[in-house]
Amino acid sequence: MSLKERTTFTLSAQVKHELESIVPKSRRSRFIEQAIIDALKEKNQKIFLWLIDDIEPVGIDLDSAELVGQLRESGINRVRP
Repeated sequence: MSLKERTTFTLSAQVKHELESIVPKSRRSRFIEQAIIDALKEKNQKIFLWLIDDIEPVGIDLDSAELVGQLRESGINRVRP
């Protein structure tokens, strides 16, 4: 279990009222934490997809088996002391 920290933030009156009417007091912190986790995950996925879309294609004159072999070999070389 991770260490919890107290924080303060401001909500509109409407959002606060809806939160209080739907989520029991004993579960609000966890509900809000999970909502933030989900929103951050979605944001990070969008950033990741944007980065992937921004990659310029590279021409490679190898068939897939040769390419995989080279990638594996370069990975082994990086791991070896």
